[in-house]
Amino acid sequence: YPLVCLVSYDYPSCWGDLAPSDRRIKQNIALVDPKKQLENMQKIQVVEYQYKPEYLAKFTDEERAHMKKKQTGVIAQDLKMVLPDAVESAGDIVLDSGAEVKTCLL
Repeated sequence: YPLVCLVSYDYPSCWGDLAPSDRRIKQNIALVDPKKQLENMQKIQVVEYQYKPEYLAKFTDEERAHMKKKQTGVIAQDLKMVLPDAVESAGDIVLDSGAEVKTCLL
């Protein structure tokens, strides 16, 4: 899964697989139009949220302790409308309540 990072309150919050960013291991590097990227960033809404208890139930106590706190980030469905390549599917997941979330987005 992609690494997703968001800087809020002067510290980065990251989750997902770490992807090396070293120039020495990359090729076909091309600059992106900064004006277009700024326009994209202005379209992305940053929100505060909490995960539902039935989702948190599948994690360890240590993970839940961190994840149950108020989070700052983006909603995958909203991000997909602006930057479709930044969002991937985790497939279907089943919540502790038995409810199924089809095509859960990351």
